[in-house]
Amino acid sequence: MDTIMKGYQKRGRWLVGVISLLCCITLFGGLSGRLSLTVKAAEKTEGDYVYALSDDGKTAVIMKYTGKETNIKLPEKLGGKPVSDIGAEAFMENENLLTVTLPKGIKTIGKNAFKSCNALTGVTLPEGLTDIEEYAFWYCKKLTAITFPKSLRYIGSYAFNNCVSLTKADLPDGLETIGGWAFMYCKSLSEIRLPDSVRIVGSG
Repeated sequence: MDTIMKGYQKRGRWLVGVISLLCCITLFGGLSGRLSLTVKAAEKTEGDYVYALSDDGKTAVIMKYTGKETNIKLPEKLGGKPVSDIGAEAFMENENLLTVTLPKGIKTIGKNAFKSCNALTGVTLPEGLTDIEEYAFWYCKKLTAITFPKSLRYIGSYAFNNCVSLTKADLPDGLETIGGWAFMYCKSLSEIRLPDSVRIVGSG
């Protein structure tokens, strides 16, 4: 009987451990970000843009910019479909970009989308944008100011980390989540407004 009870106790401790691990993954996953934007369709090219259709085929996702322009306004349509998202790493490490204007219809800026765009000084974000994913503007060291649209709900972890020239971040009413280390090392940041709608602020 003692042997049987010990067996049950071991299995019980194992089950508690598994449940605890799953709870931690759920909690910290919620703080660090959402599932990144994924696109399964084949990539196509139009002008200086590589794009793919979303899974439902109704919108286009910018996957890569191949041009050399310094001041660009992203297209509203690609392949005849409205552009809805900027995919992961689409503009990452582009050394030419000075300013970028995003068109209406953009919902998500993907992970690492503008990471290490060292010359980037300004970004115009459209109303309708809801998500800025992890590392989206990480180490854009010349980015001085950014205006967030009222539609924004989520800023991912490290999104503006090391934006050392950023001086102001006026976060909009309606924003719900600020991921961990989102504004870490923004040493020029002198003012930031946190709206009442914020429910989660991550570490750092």
